[in-house]
Amino acid sequence: MLRHVTEELAGWRRRGLAAESELQGLKAQEGMVPGQELLGFRARILDLERENVELRSRVEKAREMVTRLQERLVFLEDDVDAGVRR
Repeated sequence: MLRHVTEELAGWRRRGLAAESELQGLKAQEGMVPGQELLGFRARILDLERENVELRSRVEKAREMVTRLQERLVFLEDDVDAGVRR
């Protein structure tokens, strides 16, 4: 029984040391440990970046439509001006 407890304790010690080592590695890389809140922020940033790409595309399509409308207006105005001069 004592040997089993000793083995169990050694296993827990190895896991604890491995976890501490991993934690130190994470701290050394970024200076902070990513927590749930940070992971949530990162996910939100990705969502916002995707939305930003979609919105930019929509704005570009709207610009193209406005440009086409302006060209049609110029054409109609020129046509009206030409009709008045006749």
